[in-house]
Amino acid sequence: MKAISTLLIPLTLLVLTGCSASSDAVRQPIDIQPPEPPLIRDQMNETAAGPKQDTPFDYASMTDEVLIQLNSEPRLHSPIRTLVSDGPQEYTLYFRQPMQRDSVEKTLQERAKDFQKDWPYSFVPELAFAWKNDQELLVTAEVPASKPRQISDSYLLDVKGAQTQNGTVLDEQPNFFATVTKPDQLWRISLDGKVRERLSSLSEPYMFEQLGMDDRYFFLSRFKEYCECDKELERLYGLYDVEKKQLISYPVPLATNYMGPGTFIADRRGFFYKQPDEQTVVPESQTAVPVRVDGHIYGSSFSRDGSHLLLAVGEEQQQANLDLVVYALENGTFERLSGALKGNVPPNELSGNPLPIYFYDDGEYVYFAMRDPDKQAELRYMYSWQTKQISTWNSPVDEDAWSGFSSSSDGKYKMYPNAGLYKGKELVYQDINVPGNYWINGTHLMVGHKYEDVPDGVAPQESITLFDADTQKRWAIMEHLPGGNWVIGSSADGKWIYLTSKSDLASLQ
Repeated sequence: MKAISTLLIPLTLLVLTGCSASSDAVRQPIDIQPPEPPLIRDQMNETAAGPKQDTPFDYASMTDEVLIQLNSEPRLHSPIRTLVSDGPQEYTLYFRQPMQRDSVEKTLQERAKDFQKDWPYSFVPELAFAWKNDQELLVTAEVPASKPRQISDSYLLDVKGAQTQNGTVLDEQPNFFATVTKPDQLWRISLDGKVRERLSSLSEPYMFEQLGMDDRYFFLSRFKEYCECDKELERLYGLYDVEKKQLISYPVPLATNYMGPGTFIADRRGFFYKQPDEQTVVPESQTAVPVRVDGHIYGSSFSRDGSHLLLAVGEEQQQANLDLVVYALENGTFERLSGALKGNVPPNELSGNPLPIYFYDDGEYVYFAMRDPDKQAELRYMYSWQTKQISTWNSPVDEDAWSGFSSSSDGKYKMYPNAGLYKGKELVYQDINVPGNYWINGTHLMVGHKYEDVPDGVAPQESITLFDADTQKRWAIMEHLPGGNWVIGSSADGKWIYLTSKSDLASLQ
């Protein structure tokens, strides 16, 4: 594919929208000091509840007549359309005025029925009500047991038409549009596909991403809003601790490729976030390193061994001819190659916003690319760890296509989605369908995903495959799986494949 919209996008993609490619840095998992609830929620035992209300709700500050809040994630509240899990959902409705309780309950049920008539793939949930007082209502919404599963099943919580105790009928009010999905779970699979172990039991719809070769902590994100569109959507972030079976929620945006002010936090587990203000409490971590660099960051990656950061730096709004900063995490020293990144920062073709610069470190060289200001093409460079100099990178990919690649752990092979499999400078395999998405650590095997051919009218089925770069042979290790499986990496010892799925993979053998 040579469409310019593919320039400098991350190599790994997750459902619905792109996520930054993880670095290959080796990081040892380190215990973190847990913060106060609700930042850590025990998802395996389903003890997650809404946050503790330490202070009474401030009704006087309300500008709308109602606030509808999802208790499992209070940052999700009306007005909103968002994804919720297919399990029972608890909501709290806060009213600015005392309400007629029967009127509110009746209105919620009637509005749900009206919504079912008007919106495709919608349903009326089973609602249960528990009033704390005349201004605060707990609503539990459940998918009816008899409800057949459909794509984008949705329901609406809306109080338009409910009456206050003084007889005022509420007009159009912010509502909560919930689209139901089954949460993905994290699995590890043996290389022959026979051993299948579920590692998570999330009750909320997060997407997983592996952080380098860390086998304990996995990067999580979920969309704050939901739409069936190409819009850039805000996300909520966290980590999943496989050992403790805990979701660690962060109150700030996280990134595996940071863009923003030069004062930020680099967590050695493989992610970044902007330096929080004094009022924002983030989970404590022994792996979080404060970083301060003069300028604005236009892209960041960990080096392959996790010891350094690779940063594209300029002034805010500069977006051309940036500096390369190589930053040592151990002591904060750095070298800065001024103006070394010749060319423009590539824009997102949909929004026009700048895309981050991606760095690919194979242990000997760091590869990266800028945009040619005169034509729709890449300007490609490589930085030598030995000489600390930048030279031109002669990639085998056409200049008007994305040059990103992934390399085997020993650096012997590189897979370019837009050029094929290379052993050094020799092309050894090429297919329009890339045979793998991730290298198995310590091997020359790639793990991939393949759609199976099925007759018309039969639900889609998928296979998980391995590809041997030495022999150029590909075979399936798991077949006839329902749709919705995503490979995200492999274990540090190369014995396990990590993937996410909505299905019970252990039962599909």
